This record gives sequence, C-alpha cells and structure tokens, in this order.
Amino acid sequence: RQKTFRHDLYEEYKGNRKPMPDELHEQVPVLKDVLHAMGVATAELAGYEADDVIGTYASRAHDDGLDVVILSGDRDLLQLAADTTLVAIPKTKSQGTEVEKYYAKDVVAKYNVTPEEFIDMKALMGDASDNIPGIPGIGEKTASAIISKFSSLENAYAHIEEITPNRARENLRTYIEQGRLSRVLAEINRNVPLEMDYHDCKAESEADFYNSESYELLKKLELNRILARFDMASLERPADVEYEVRELSEFPD
Repeated sequence: RQKTFRHDLYEEYKGNRKPMPDELHEQVPVLKDVLHAMGVATAELAGYEADDVIGTYASRAHDDGLDVVILSGDRDLLQLAADTTLVAIPKTKSQGTEVEKYYAKDVVAKYNVTPEEFIDMKALMGDASDNIPGIPGIGEKTASAIISKFSSLENAYAHIEEITPNRARENLRTYIEQGRLSRVLAEINRNVPLEMDYHDCKAESEADFYNSESYELLKKLELNRILARFDMASLERPADVEYEVRELSEFPD
C-alpha cells in the first residue's frame, strides 16, 4: 500500500486494512493495459488516493458546467454530490444489483445533512474501515443530529453546552482535536495537481472500446465473456497475405 498525505498526518490511517493480495496486485498492470487498449484513460498520482483523483476531475467538470456521474461503491464520495453531480452506488442484493442514486438533495434526504456537512458528520462518527478515529461514543445517528443542527464540527464545539446526550458533549469536549484530525482525513482533496485534461479522455461511442487492439489483448488473456461483445464484422482485418499456387506435375515418393 502506497502512503498518502493522510498517512503523514495520521500514521494509523487505514492501518487496519490488509494489503492487497499479491495475485490481485499483479493483475493491476494488466487491467491498465486492457483499459488503454480500449481507449479508456487512467489517472493516478503518488501521495493521493483514488477518491482525491475522482474528486478533482469531478469538480473540474462540474465547474465547467457539465453533468457529472460518479460510479463507485465508496460512500465517502457522497460529499461530492451536487445538483448536477450524481453519485451512483451499486448495491449487490439477492435479486441482482441495484444502484442507489444521490444528488445533493438525496444526501440530505438520507442523512439529514448536506454533502459538505457529510464530511463533518464523518469527523464525529469516524470510520472503522479507514481507521478514522472520530469522537468516541458518537455514532451515525447522533453525528447526523448534531451536524444537522450546528452544520459543522467547529460550530458544534462553539455551542458545546447545547450538545446532547451528555456523553456526546463530554467526549466532544475531550476529543475535539481528534475530531478535527478526523475531518481532515475524511475530506476529499479536490485540488490534486493532475496534468491530464479530462477533455482528452473523451470516448465518442461505446463501439470505440471494441477495436482490433483490445480484441487481440483480450483474446490473449482469454476473457471470452468480453470478447462476445465484439462485432467481428467491424474489426479491421490484417492485410491480405500474398501467395501463389504452382501446379505440381510430380509428387515426391
């Protein structure tokens, strides 16, 4: 696991996660090769997480007036939701995959906080999966109630005598610095210095993915289910092979 700026702030950040299995780690370069063959751009930058890269491009596109769709199973990305930015979260259920869709109004309806306030809510409740400590004794329900009333961690602390229940008030008083650190860890960086312009990543149509280069690579990898999507008639064929036929007047013994 590569370290990010969050590890510099909090050494234990994501420290409870097991490293990526070797067999999966070995497949990442292959996955990139397949994506690039299909004309799908990829972006990464040392010191930052995928969420930061997504947040940066989503913010750039939003500021340019585009409708943005973020497809991810990571609920942390709800902080990026806006009136024209949709966060779509696939959920696997017994009857199949369903997609939860969140614009800003949907985040408010679900959690009673805005996308921006969602960061402060997480600062209070923490996140066991990322090892973000939060404030002890404050879970999702209490965190939502506090932030919906006071809008931010700092404003809640400024009105600490109004915080209920008592345990939440006293723990916020005791662990305020831990809460502030948790907010920094939870907030997605939307200003990552990425050089690639998203305008250069445009795909004209889905058919562009299924080209001769990607076909040959997928065939080599024996990914037959994806190969079934190719329109064989539309693929470019190699140049005709030159040959000549000679009549044999006598066959060898």
